[in-house]
Amino acid sequence: MTIEVQVAVSLIWVSAALTGSMAYYSFRHLTRPGALTLALLLTAMSGWSLLYAAELQAPSLVAKVIFAKLQYLAITTIPPLWLIFALQYTGHDDWLTPFRRWLLFVPAIVTCLLVFTNEWHSLIWHGVTLDPGGHPELLVVGYGVGFWFHTTIAYSLIIGGIALYIVFAMQVARLYRYQALMMVGSALVPLLGNAIYLSGALPLLQFDPTPFIFAGSGVLLAIGFFRFGLFDFTPITARTIVTHLQDAVMVLDHLYRVVEFNPAAQRLLQIDEQIIGYPLNKLVQIHQFIPDKEPAEGSYEIVIGTEANQRIFQLSVAMVRERQQVPVSYILVWRETTREHVLLTTERRRVERQRHLVQSIGELLAAIDTAAFYNTLMVAAQKVLAADKAAIYLYDRVTDSLSCPYASGLSAEYVATINRFFHNIPGAKILQSPQPIVIADAQTYPSLAPLREAVVREGFHSYAVFPLFMPDGLGGAFVVYRNVVKPFSEDEDQCRSDAGVCCRRDAGE
Repeated sequence: MTIEVQVAVSLIWVSAALTGSMAYYSFRHLTRPGALTLALLLTAMSGWSLLYAAELQAPSLVAKVIFAKLQYLAITTIPPLWLIFALQYTGHDDWLTPFRRWLLFVPAIVTCLLVFTNEWHSLIWHGVTLDPGGHPELLVVGYGVGFWFHTTIAYSLIIGGIALYIVFAMQVARLYRYQALMMVGSALVPLLGNAIYLSGALPLLQFDPTPFIFAGSGVLLAIGFFRFGLFDFTPITARTIVTHLQDAVMVLDHLYRVVEFNPAAQRLLQIDEQIIGYPLNKLVQIHQFIPDKEPAEGSYEIVIGTEANQRIFQLSVAMVRERQQVPVSYILVWRETTREHVLLTTERRRVERQRHLVQSIGELLAAIDTAAFYNTLMVAAQKVLAADKAAIYLYDRVTDSLSCPYASGLSAEYVATINRFFHNIPGAKILQSPQPIVIADAQTYPSLAPLREAVVREGFHSYAVFPLFMPDGLGGAFVVYRNVVKPFSEDEDQCRSDAGVCCRRDAGE
């Protein structure tokens, strides 16, 4: 073996060792995104170098043919693995369904089958022989159609990956741009070397330079690993972020045509990919979610549905402009604020109730007689509890009877009915357990079935019964009614204790 061959084989071993060590490093970090794909890619590179070195050192034609065929197990897997890694790294891994992954490897499988059965059809090479000049590389006598099929597919996949990195490098921060350009260089250099070798542009080139150049690619990858932290800092593209946002996002072009939307927008607006390219004003199904068919830049509150099933959204419209301030696209973002709105409304009502409560207590303390006291109490209860009707019921233990000396908004007929049948209604439970009783909807409550006609005639739904305490015990109850189905909250029960205190004061007088 000449000194030139020994140097070439040594360089190939260095290339194999370098790519193999990086493959080992990647296998040790499989929890990081893309690590498995890169590990397999580097393993294939290393395997190609090792098998090429074995071909050069093999003593016979048969042995050289065997090692040349085995190289295709590594050669054919590099292009699809390269594209898969590029898709993962640039944030397009959602495209990589299991079926598409396997589809990328179909050309590799077909090529390998053709390689190992070449003696039957000669689709990879027409013949092989030893170099008469004593050169150790297997001399191929004409490549077949299958070889050029593999070469075309392989170059297409690698160039596709390079294109992904170039586009990605133009859209991300400087650190990620360096990483992407490192990956471009690591594929472009051996690709060009292989193209020059196959074209015969350098007739003095006696070795396939591709495994040699992989050593240079290995250096670039090593720099990506140890200098720029190829896996320590994994880029997250804007597309990935938007896809996983809980807020609904839609992108329009300058003519208000739909360009893109995320899954949250698809669920909220009940749309699919068929609307891509449609003008916004033609999408009738989403008009309720926009303030205008061509919304201007700004922020809007969108209210959908009735009070019982109301949903509230904050719509933000942002305009993307070119340097000349010409609008090129619009970004619409819907954020649901129903919960925040409910909490804010509840807090405002609580503060308002507290204000009314303090005012009412003062008015109750200033009442000069029983009639004024109870009338003031009913008015206060209606204000504090946002009630539409109210009544004071007094219980006489001696006669076991109920009377209603003060009522607001209730008919005399209904009051008389309650006084006669009070033992048969849910409010009577207050006599055994003096705790507030809340009925969400009196018109559907089973225990009120005998009185349903009277309840419907009065027109109320929700009501609450609060015990009135006298110095000698339970003295009755005051009841507040609402004309809508709107159960009373826990903090509204505060009026119970205040009413009890006031009733004790009145009884003492």
